[in-house]
Amino acid sequence: MSQGSKVATLREKTQEVRRSHILEAAAQVFAERGYHRATIKDVARAAGVSDGSIYNVFENKTALLLSLLDPLAAASISPGTWPAEEVDASARLEGHIRQRWDAFSPETLQVLRAVLSEALVNDELRQLFFSRVLAPALDRRRIDAATGVEASAAGADTDVALRPLVGAMMGLILLRLLGDEVTAQQWETFPGRLAQLFSPMPV
Repeated sequence: MSQGSKVATLREKTQEVRRSHILEAAAQVFAERGYHRATIKDVARAAGVSDGSIYNVFENKTALLLSLLDPLAAASISPGTWPAEEVDASARLEGHIRQRWDAFSPETLQVLRAVLSEALVNDELRQLFFSRVLAPALDRRRIDAATGVEASAAGADTDVALRPLVGAMMGLILLRLLGDEVTAQQWETFPGRLAQLFSPMPV
């Protein structure tokens, strides 16, 4: 590896560490102050950097939020992730749910606590949350890819059938955010339970 390549790699790693550090600070600030009240200056103070350092990485506060929500938007199973051998559609559905479920880290849940409370009264934030988090979860092509069953070909109204599943997931997330101890204790069991509940639906 040439000296120039080593310097470029080191620079990229440094930028990635800085980006992660800023996002951690933003998650903390959004959770404490709420998205609307939080400012770039608040995030910079929490991160121990200048405002300009944040603007070098993120265009604005919305870009910070989008980056924090990215793991939720990206959590899906692509068609190539399943082994070649036949796997039960219910197990595939559980795998799909679990992959989405795992994206809800404690840090992400704290960000959601701040975002959801404001999304109900802030139309811009509501649209952003819907398009970034809910729309991917409601995309039947992702379920088709995850389960290996083309729901639309089977005549199923998947657009309607997906709503109870996503609604159940959001309900459990709200229960946890509201402090339900049973939900917190049983958090890791819910993907399997949801797959059992919803596997009869023709996905």
